Amino acid sequence: MRKQLDIFKPDFKFFYPDLYWQRKNNRSLMCDTSFTMGVNEVVKNSTIFAVSVIGATLSVTQPFIGATFATTSYILPIIWPSTGADSAQSFLCAAENLINEKLAFFVNEQAQSRFNGLKNTVDLFNTSMIHYIKNPNSTNYTYVISQFTATNTTFAVSMPLFQVRGYEVLLLPLFTQAANLYLLFLRDAIAFFKKYRSTLSNMQKISDLNTNRLKDLISEYTDYCVKIYHEGLQMMNAPKKQANLTNRLRYPWVNWKGSFFPQPDRNAHEGIESWNLMNDYRRTYTLTVLDFLPLWDTYSQPYFSFPGVRLSLTRELYTSARGKSTFHPQTPHMRTRKEIEKAIVRPPHLVTWLEDATINLRNYKQYPLSGVDTLHYLSGYLNKVQYNTIGFPGSMSCSIYDYPIFKNEMVLNAEGYVGNIKFFNQANELINQCGDPSANNFIFIHSIPDSKEVESSFSSEFLNTLSDIRGGIPYQNEFYNNDSNGHLDYISLGWLHPSLDRFNTLLVDKVVQISAVRGNALLGEASVIKGPGSTGGDLIKLGEKGGIKIPITLPNNVQQYALRIRCAHKYEKGLLQIETDFRDTIMYIPYNPNFDESLHYNSFQLIDASKDFIIIPENKYLTLSLYNLGTEIILDKIELIPYLS
Repeated sequence: MRKQLDIFKPDFKFFYPDLYWQRKNNRSLMCDTSFTMGVNEVVKNSTIFAVSVIGATLSVTQPFIGATFATTSYILPIIWPSTGADSAQSFLCAAENLINEKLAFFVNEQAQSRFNGLKNTVDLFNTSMIHYIKNPNSTNYTYVISQFTATNTTFAVSMPLFQVRGYEVLLLPLFTQAANLYLLFLRDAIAFFKKYRSTLSNMQKISDLNTNRLKDLISEYTDYCVKIYHEGLQMMNAPKKQANLTNRLRYPWVNWKGSFFPQPDRNAHEGIESWNLMNDYRRTYTLTVLDFLPLWDTYSQPYFSFPGVRLSLTRELYTSARGKSTFHPQTPHMRTRKEIEKAIVRPPHLVTWLEDATINLRNYKQYPLSGVDTLHYLSGYLNKVQYNTIGFPGSMSCSIYDYPIFKNEMVLNAEGYVGNIKFFNQANELINQCGDPSANNFIFIHSIPDSKEVESSFSSEFLNTLSDIRGGIPYQNEFYNNDSNGHLDYISLGWLHPSLDRFNTLLVDKVVQISAVRGNALLGEASVIKGPGSTGGDLIKLGEKGGIKIPITLPNNVQQYALRIRCAHKYEKGLLQIETDFRDTIMYIPYNPNFDESLHYNSFQLIDASKDFIIIPENKYLTLSLYNLGTEIILDKIELIPYLS
């Protein structure tokens, strides 16, 4: 990376050599670069910090709930725990390990110091609000206003220090945490000023000004995170970003034959491990960056009056691929990232739920896993199914069904292929294992945090569920369609976010977001397209006369719901017909001058359905149908809003 900042930084090493080397050596000790079976503990810890923050934020019912009202008061103990764990160090070290590049010493020190200083200024503002609530006099009023100004200024001047030119990708996870804290601080402040505007008129003015600022910052920070994330992904996909297979500490399974094969088998492993480098970045930065972006949207004004929001993250994460490539004389080249990506990652699709997986097995010790047959349900209660097969039939099979899977282990055999797969439930109990039980050379545990790894009271938010089993076959089977010894070369597993439920169940006390890709039927000129990175998943494109059906489950309590839609539309007129089993309405979508083809944040609009269109639970299940009657519309999500008494 470029190091422009080094030109302007003071020569800390020259003026304070003892302190320089003390800090540098301490940082080297703290920044653990070791890997245990392909997993770096610092990378793992950074994802735990991130998912804990999201879980804590979603658990807060309102931005203002009394003496301990501030949402930030729930977040600060997670980012700065009493154990002394350094989250700033964790995020920066994780980025360095993933990308295999280093921050300049001055940039690193400055970013950590600034980030840790944000806690102090937010604490001071929270304290000032508590003083005013307990004793709303003019002195405490002056205190809360001055502390708000100081905290706001501190954030404003600090944010650019997490965006240093040349280091944007490395700093992005820490920038995201700072941005999230800033946006939550503004939301807390706005809620406070709105609550007490009747006692002090100036508070209404401050609230209005910062409501607009909050909106602008959400847009600015969202677009920045998407831009830098994609720059990093492009960098990790570059041809020069190849796995260093000679690093035996990181890749012990590649060199396990020792001196007999002093050099790793490059053709068998380099393509897979290079794809893993890119996928590790994508998975970790999704958890530490992209998952925050749909959350930020819920901090804005349209959500101020609601007690809470159930988020809808439909993105699918993939574990590292395990196994190796089988090579024969007919093989043209090693597996490329592009080929492995095509074999593992499904193209944009409606959300599906893994209902049954049958793993086909052979009696061969060398190639025990020959293929996988999966059955997926689409969302809703009607059990619409999709089937998928990879690999080849076997002489026996092993099935997983009727259990949500929360944890997995893949075990390599003596030949370097996946010899056994173990599946565990939420209680960490073994449900089944498929393959050769004697395989025990190397054991890989999936690297997406589960409830056992999240040390907070919000652990129920983090149970990722198994969504798919993917893999690739050898080249010679592609060329000759010969399944006599056909097998799976490598395997990766897909996982869904715990915010999803298959039945799209509404809540009586929270706004429920349902992504359009949680529908179960595409009609006419409708298709699933890749999301930009800010929406938490893929999108639905409705061409002229395109439509989609979305199943909904209503709670037992009698409740009525209003509806609104988040969509992107670039033309002058948009018409959307919305139907349920009992009523229908026409939604007019206005022209959006901010639309752009890259689908930046302001390309999307939040549009309310007619006030006459109220969803009433005549039945427990209903189907929401959306039909495009005009020009092309891109649907992100629908929101069902309970009428609260």
